[in-house]
Amino acid sequence: MNNYVEVKIGEETLRMRIRAKSAKKVTELLQGRSYMDAVIDIMENPIENTVPFLWGANQPPADSDESFSVDDAYDMYDRLVDEGYTTIDLFKLVIEIGTASGFLAKVLADKAREMQAKIEKAMLEKPTKK
Repeated sequence: MNNYVEVKIGEETLRMRIRAKSAKKVTELLQGRSYMDAVIDIMENPIENTVPFLWGANQPPADSDESFSVDDAYDMYDRLVDEGYTTIDLFKLVIEIGTASGFLAKVLADKAREMQAKIEKAMLEKPTKK
């Protein structure tokens, strides 16, 4: 069984998953922070915390001649934003990538989704006048 997240950008459909060999570099790009900390921090700093996951999730299989650089990951981030992705959408995407890749346990993913829902609700609530 192949676990991956399908993402459509323009006419292109990508299958994203972080393979074990890419996980170490993802951690380096996250500057040693845990995956869960980075996921939570997406709401505060979406570029810094999303790009490492995009880089890792788009690494070609070992038997491929293709390559995907960190600069390509930044370009992909821009393409996702151009497609209408918001910070909340990026948060959800990274959770899906982490779950499909096997390093974000379902229980942690569920907790992250709960946090995301609370944040989303707080962002939508209008302040009342006193």
